[in-house]
Amino acid sequence: MAKKPETWRIKLGEAVRRAVFPALAARGFASPKDTEKNFHSFQRARADGGYDLLEIQFDKNARPFFFINLGIAPAQGITLPAQGHIAAADVRIYHLALQARFKKTFGLSWLARWLRPKTACDDVAQKAVQALSDAEKWFAHPDTCPASIRAHDYSDVIEKMKQRTE
Repeated sequence: MAKKPETWRIKLGEAVRRAVFPALAARGFASPKDTEKNFHSFQRARADGGYDLLEIQFDKNARPFFFINLGIAPAQGITLPAQGHIAAADVRIYHLALQARFKKTFGLSWLARWLRPKTACDDVAQKAVQALSDAEKWFAHPDTCPASIRAHDYSDVIEKMKQRTE
């Protein structure tokens, strides 16, 4: 049986595992927990008992790019209308009212794949590693975003959900 050809998405995923995962571990983030097909979730304990959450989200259509999502789980956990109470250690970014994402996607252009086929994936992974310093700034002060990060506040959506369930 012939070996399945490596796609650019697979090559990029391997480059991220080689460069970004160790960089996150060096910053105190735990290995991916209950990783889904296109998501790799990391968490790091905060001094206040909460958790810094970082998620690498690959494109759902297997194109060679990914997003980096950020969130902070409060120490007391959160309570959502449909799910009830979720302990801080079990909170995922999509549970949070305040979420952040790097504005730029990290990915491979056609030109990069053509001009630098051997190094393009590693170059993208290194850019993601360099961007982690902005993630650290956001974790320290989520009310002031670095220019490379966009925060989204979904408090009003959660409040409407609570009103509908009452």
